[in-house]
Amino acid sequence: MNITVNNEKINELLKDFYLLTKLRVALFDTQGNELSCYPTECSPLCSRIRSRVFGFKMCKETDTNAFLEVTNKMEPYIYSCHVGLTEGILPFVYKDNLVGFLMFGQVKVYGNTLQRSHVDDSDINEAQILQTLYDDMPIHSEEFIHSAMNILQVFGAYIRFSEYVYLFRGGVIALVEDYLRLNYFESVNIQMLSERFNIGRTQLSVKFKKMLGVSIIEYVNRLRIEKAKELLKDSDNTGAQIAEAVGFQDYNYFARVFKKVTGVTLSQIKASQERFSLPLQ
Repeated sequence: MNITVNNEKINELLKDFYLLTKLRVALFDTQGNELSCYPTECSPLCSRIRSRVFGFKMCKETDTNAFLEVTNKMEPYIYSCHVGLTEGILPFVYKDNLVGFLMFGQVKVYGNTLQRSHVDDSDINEAQILQTLYDDMPIHSEEFIHSAMNILQVFGAYIRFSEYVYLFRGGVIALVEDYLRLNYFESVNIQMLSERFNIGRTQLSVKFKKMLGVSIIEYVNRLRIEKAKELLKDSDNTGAQIAEAVGFQDYNYFARVFKKVTGVTLSQIKASQERFSLPLQ
């Protein structure tokens, strides 16, 4: 079942959930693709684990198993991930169809301990870094987790009632979105897209904003910033190199867009990476 979401409205609601609970929350489609989330970044611990191939694979496997569990039972599900953190997920049903999942996660609960099955026993420094990140996480009760799940169900019902999610079976906007996902690093403008997909500029802009909740330029910039965040994990890449690689010709504009989308500056990202790349004393 293909769906599209009004990202602007969905993000506002997910942000509200976060402000109430301080828990990261995301909306996924039935294939496990993250459609919208708040905040954008995972916890420092999870980001560290997912930066390694084996850790990333285990996270994906845990998510997939949770999606299957909810698909089979069609009811909320609270569980511990492979790291030992607690997560909650519920089915998102629209017009009697399972169209996705709402998930909150990366929560340390009383009684949890950090699991290090993804870390080589000989990598003492990495184990220390992970333990420090785990120790820095706030701790919650099981009662808090169940309350958060109840709140998330209310948010899900409001999203359905407000029709911020659409069943979507194709059309020109789907083609434009697919094109942008594949060509975000190229020079893109509305006139070019209008001519390529044989649709008026105004009609294209209005339909795109209605279906996805953001303008075409905002959408392209978000795609570029997501790729930039991946490239930033390699400390050898300079900001100027990353800007050019993802399609920004002006580094200063890239830096401004990065701050607007992520809420942090490039220098803050680099400083954080340098902090956790140093051996603990």
